[in-house]
Order: sequence, then C-alpha cells, then structure tokens
Amino acid sequence: MISNKEILLQAFGEIGTKEVPGEGDNADIVKYHAFATILNKIGMADSVPWCAAFMCWLLESLGLKSTNSRMARSFERLGKVIPIEDFLPGDLIVMFRNGIESGQGHVAVGLKIDRNNFGNKGWLLGGNQNDEVNIKKFALTNMTAIVRVSDKLEYSNEEKQELRNIANKMISNQETGMITSVV
Repeated sequence: MISNKEILLQAFGEIGTKEVPGEGDNADIVKYHAFATILNKIGMADSVPWCAAFMCWLLESLGLKSTNSRMARSFERLGKVIPIEDFLPGDLIVMFRNGIESGQGHVAVGLKIDRNNFGNKGWLLGGNQNDEVNIKKFALTNMTAIVRVSDKLEYSNEEKQELRNIANKMISNQETGMITSVV
C-alpha cells in the first residue's frame, strides 16, 4: 500500500532536477514527459511545461494511477478531494493560472499549508517551479483542489505527525540549502 510518505520521499529524491539552458534537454524531464501520455512513450523537450508530467511520473513510479496528461488541472479529478482542514503532507495541491476558466494551472505535492488572516500559503514540492524540481512557497488564492492520491486514505494521529515532521525537514533543507535525510 502506497502512502503519502512514499509520495513525499520519491518526490524529494528528484529535487535539483532542472532544465538545461539553451540547446539540449535534461533526460529526466524528457522521461517525465513520457509519463504524461497514455502509452508512456513520448518525451518532449524540457522547455515544454512539465509540472503535470513530473506528477504523472511520480505517481506511476510508485505504482499509483496518474492522469497521463500534461494538463495540471486534470489532477483535480484524480483521487479523493480533501477539505483544507484535512490536508496532510503528500496530498496534491492543484491551482489555476490565468483565470479559473483558462484550464491552465499548476500541480505539486503539498508539504505544509499556513492558514492565517492574510490568506493561505503553501509549501509545495513540484516540478517546473522556476524550471526545476524544488520546494517553493505559493499563495494558495488560486487553489482549486487538494487531492489524496495514495492508496492509504486514513491516517492515525502518529502517522499524521510523522508526515508533518518529514515535510518540516524538507522545508528546512530547502531553506538552509543543505539536503539531509528527512526520515
């Protein structure tokens, strides 16, 4: 059974994968693109938007179902939609870009949501965030869905705390620039 923990750890292992400037492509990003097709066979240049392709690769590399789509918003319909108060690290966060009707968006693995009087902000681990796989803080004003795609849908309080601890270590690693073990 694949849990949010496996999703977090698999995604964390890809941090630092980035586009090749100018001519040439990063072979890992070309590989991610192949998973955003039905037959998992067609790669594309690393300059083609790839956040959804990264997510397809991530899920399928763990044996989970993906959308096989380069459209980030296709993930709104995958898995179980979770209310914000039930968010756990490892759930996917989907957002819109250029207006909710545009169909354009971003998808990433959620690490943490900070809820305050000034709006929600989230730490997201995703692909094509400044042309690389990294952890970045986003305003969640454009969030359209939180989706749990793991096989495990319910977690004990101890498991929830473990997920939060792992996510906090990942965020700390990003802030300090020192990649260390997160488990």
